[in-house]
Amino acid sequence: MALSVVGASAVLWPPAHLRTESVDARPVLTRRSPGWLARIGGLVRRWRLLSTWLGDDVSDSTLGAGAIAAAAMGAVAPPLMLVVPSGLALVVVRRRRERLQAAANEVMRGLPDVIDLLSLGVGAGLTLRHALAHAVPWMPSPFAAVFEEALQRSNEGEPLARSLGRCESRLGDPARALLRVLMAAERDGVALLPALERAGDEARRKRRVRAEERARKVPVTMLFPLVVCVLPAFALLTIVPLLLGTLADLELPG
Repeated sequence: MALSVVGASAVLWPPAHLRTESVDARPVLTRRSPGWLARIGGLVRRWRLLSTWLGDDVSDSTLGAGAIAAAAMGAVAPPLMLVVPSGLALVVVRRRRERLQAAANEVMRGLPDVIDLLSLGVGAGLTLRHALAHAVPWMPSPFAAVFEEALQRSNEGEPLARSLGRCESRLGDPARALLRVLMAAERDGVALLPALERAGDEARRKRRVRAEERARKVPVTMLFPLVVCVLPAFALLTIVPLLLGTLADLELPG
């Protein structure tokens, strides 16, 4: 019971409350002090290694509730103290995996458009540097910021091929083929337009395959609301009245 109260407090108690005051008929937002769960979480977060590993994936309120729950479980049975840290670790790992997957999906969706923009510039006779400079304002996120930073480093004296190589750590595996094509063209003078056309075809194929995979997962995702919501309602509206009518029409002997 105590653990349930602590868990509910972690969800319902915000880390900080905002209230509105009127000063000279103008609303002013003032920030109150954090709640007691957030304060406990802040004390736990003072451990530098734990704070570095958790980052922003776990709020101070959740961390404080976890610390209280771990202490309560430890008072009942010391081995149960490992349950809360294990749960927090699973939450952090899952959130980071979802964030990385979302970033990779965003790169995969925008990659064909970026390749098409570069192909237009190169096909018009621009060099790679000028094609990047003209295409950056039209690129989707996160390509615009990454390539703009690469061009800025190149303008400061760093070779463009090396600046493009640094982009791989931020764009990830989906953009590796494009970056290698650009670096090969800049470093070795490889023909850029045919390589971009091949990379664009491959990127569009991968995006299409990814969309088909997500479409195939839709029926599986719909099973839960179908079983939990639709089928019980169907049974209540159709089968139950028939059963009640049948039982009412039965004549028991005697």
